[in-house]
Amino acid sequence: MLRALPALALCVLLGACGSAVRYGIAGTPRAELAQGTLQIERAEGDLRLLTLVVDQLDAPETQGTDMGHYVVWLGPLPETEDDEVDFERLGALEYDPEAKTGRFSNTTRSRYFVLRITAEASPDAAAPSDLVVAERTVRQARARAVRREENRPPPVSPAGPPPPGPVGVPPLR
Repeated sequence: MLRALPALALCVLLGACGSAVRYGIAGTPRAELAQGTLQIERAEGDLRLLTLVVDQLDAPETQGTDMGHYVVWLGPLPETEDDEVDFERLGALEYDPEAKTGRFSNTTRSRYFVLRITAEASPDAAAPSDLVVAERTVRQARARAVRREENRPPPVSPAGPPPPGPVGVPPLR
């Protein structure tokens, strides 16, 4: 018990214990084999640290002529499916062509957003191209999302677990 106190104190001071939420990311039809993880952690103040890793991602040059970079964008959730979203460029995905892996890390104040990765001619593109290789909508960044994403069962209600069979039928003994 006493050995755990320093680690617990550090977690309380940093506010980092149990606060990471992971979301799976799948490629679009342009990059069907791409898959990855978006991890969201609390950072200083109201900031959230986004850490993105994408595997099995072909080189951006395969997405079109003059495409040489992947760029990560963040936009607000659209109110309807037909709404246009104004995306903000977060930065270039660090792409390793030998491993076919992309990595990215940055902070945001947003809790609900659309994260998009596009192929671009320049890492400083002013707006995202239509060459979307992966996208993820994040609607909540709380502990409940962690349980769902990691396929954990939901917590048992205060009333206890559900009965073991149809209502009114006693369990077999």
